Amino acid sequence: MKHNLVFRPFEKGDEEIVSEIITENLVKDYSEYVDLQEYIKQYRPDGILKLATQQKIFVIEDENEVIGTGSILDKNELKTIYIRRDKQKIGVGRWLVENLEGEMKKNGELKAKLYAARSAGNFYEKLSYVATGKFSTIDPEEKEMEKAL
Repeated sequence: MKHNLVFRPFEKGDEEIVSEIITENLVKDYSEYVDLQEYIKQYRPDGILKLATQQKIFVIEDENEVIGTGSILDKNELKTIYIRRDKQKIGVGRWLVENLEGEMKKNGELKAKLYAARSAGNFYEKLSYVATGKFSTIDPEEKEMEKAL
């Protein structure tokens, strides 16, 4: 992993690339299970701007280019954690989650929770998240997970 990554809050102007990163991952992870046409509408650029009013969105930059995103909802729920496909499996996702957890700790949170897609469950288990149940928005194999901070 490169060491010039930057973790920062989402800014107006990031919505196009954040939309692309999320959509690219959703299509790759879920298209064989469900029709995503309606579901991914919420992640169009205008939808990202709306989400930014409801949750704290962060991005990761590498050499001034946004390569990942993640959000915090309701102080301790991690949401929409996605890394550009060509930047996965090199530690960027771990670094993003650690930074999001750091934001939660700064706000006094003791526990983080998330809903992991079937393709991400093992990743979160490596970060000490434990499955607490099943949850399904679009995939019956999604897991509800949590971790003490």
